[in-house]
Amino acid sequence: MRLPDYKFVQGGNTRVNMSPQAASAAGRGFARMSEDLAGVGMQVAGLFEKAEEVHDQGKMIELQTEMDQMYAGYSEQMMRTPNDALKWREGWDNLTNAKQMELDKRDMSGNLRQRVNMFTSKYYGQKGISVSHNAMRTEIENTRGITRARIDNLSELDRFDEAAEMTRMAGERNILPMDEVEKRTLHFEREQNYSQLSKQMKSDPVQYAEDYTNGKLENSGVSPSRQATLYKDAVTITKGKSIDASNGMNNTMKGVGYASEEEMVKDERWKLLTPTQQFAHRQGYRKFNDANLRLKYQNEKHRPELDGQVHALFSKMRSGKVDSAVGISEMNALLNIMPDDAQKERFQNKINDIEAGAKEKKKTKLDMADDLIDLQFDQQEESNPKPKPVEVTRKQKIFLDKNFFTEKNLKKYGLRKKDIESILEETWKDQGGKGIDIKGIRKNDELRISLDTQMGLFKDFLNARAQLDPSVILTGEQKAIADSILAGQPSDVISSTPNKAEQAKWLRVQRDMDIKRAKAHEEIKQYLETHKDASSTEINKFISNGDVLMKSSTGSSIIEDAPKRDVIPLTPSGGGYGEGSSQSSIDDPYRIAPAADALEGYPYDGAGLLPSLDQQNQ
Repeated sequence: MRLPDYKFVQGGNTRVNMSPQAASAAGRGFARMSEDLAGVGMQVAGLFEKAEEVHDQGKMIELQTEMDQMYAGYSEQMMRTPNDALKWREGWDNLTNAKQMELDKRDMSGNLRQRVNMFTSKYYGQKGISVSHNAMRTEIENTRGITRARIDNLSELDRFDEAAEMTRMAGERNILPMDEVEKRTLHFEREQNYSQLSKQMKSDPVQYAEDYTNGKLENSGVSPSRQATLYKDAVTITKGKSIDASNGMNNTMKGVGYASEEEMVKDERWKLLTPTQQFAHRQGYRKFNDANLRLKYQNEKHRPELDGQVHALFSKMRSGKVDSAVGISEMNALLNIMPDDAQKERFQNKINDIEAGAKEKKKTKLDMADDLIDLQFDQQEESNPKPKPVEVTRKQKIFLDKNFFTEKNLKKYGLRKKDIESILEETWKDQGGKGIDIKGIRKNDELRISLDTQMGLFKDFLNARAQLDPSVILTGEQKAIADSILAGQPSDVISSTPNKAEQAKWLRVQRDMDIKRAKAHEEIKQYLETHKDASSTEINKFISNGDVLMKSSTGSSIIEDAPKRDVIPLTPSGGGYGEGSSQSSIDDPYRIAPAADALEGYPYDGAGLLPSLDQQNQ
């Protein structure tokens, strides 16, 4: 049986016969509707053409949504399989072929099928191009990722040459962009420089610290901040080694000993000590082997002074005011000459705990009482003024020294011979070989001009670092002078020396305080021996009532309104054991006055009275 398929033409109804295979469900439906409408006399020309168009548009919208959902699903699959990017296009083709076969089996009119085939053909092609682009981009990123991972791994292993070479090849092969190649190459150069400097620091932290301090790392290719970080590491390493070395030398001192101070300095561990520790070991050696000092403290009259020094030193070590390594060296020397074996054993045990890094043991009643007494005396010491130092500025340092602008001295700053000659040519001709008269600088314009010119040339030559002799190592004072000149700070303090008379007075007050401290400790010790069951409240009451802190066994005040002073810095101004220091064998390292510097003997009374010179900014 043949089924009618209607094609509506404007102006009347026209019947077109179609084969059953060509008729779609929609077509059959429209034909049936046409017959029904025609049977009742309705005009249907053009109506069903419009209906079929609307129907096909709806189907195309559904198909587009279906296609978009298919592509979204495939995109998600691609994201889950980044390592199979080269298979993505093949997978898309397989998916679309299967989809087209499924569409071909669907029931639809000829017009709709034609529209579907045109749409899918274009859709498959466009999305196929996107799949190919994504695959290519993903494959490139995979290659770049692998390359970067390999380069980064080489860098982490400090194989910077290999990392740089691989980066260069990746750039040539267009795997990495050239800006990244350049950034990585510069990064490897910096890291290689840092790695080399770090190895240098670890192999010889002391030398690194000196080079950093003396400004010899400017051409290392490492940033100042990273140099500073390595310097901190060097200080930490050096401190650890110096503590070990100091403890070892202390044990040697107590054991086999040293035949002389010179033999002690030749100990291979000596160079690991800080300047402060070296100074303390020298002082400790002298006290340790001082027969006269030992004999002095055998006398009951002088024993409180020694006991007070030991109590004070240990209190400062415990509070961190004195470095443990320095304090132990001094403590060993004091205990060696201490005649009271029981007292010596007590403090030796405390030292052993400090050396072993042991936690402080549970305190006895005597320990707690001693702590309170030491706290009181320490507070009294901190309220005392330290001897007023005489400060010498950089400007005064240079112009008070008649030998500063001389060939011998300028060579010490690394200047070339011709540069030195240029400076010396500007020497004031009427000086007559005599030292510069400071007052004359103010009065004599020619002298002022001469010194200004010399200072200007000296600054220029110092600033030309590449022309300085690299083998010359500046002392701490020379570096301070050079830095001050380059920074244009004429008022920088170069040296600071206490007044000798005030220093002597300060030492007398300190010895008196040590004696009173020892007597206070003895008082509380005797009290606890006769009051073994005394409670903490009773002990505090005994101390606070003044039985210990206000009265000695002779009835005199133990802690009184002593002259106010501060503790003198531990380290001498030269950083080590300075020549010209005037400490006696009974002085303690935490109370050492700074050693007199090279300008001792100059007329300091006039220091700081150079307003016309300070206005200059050389």
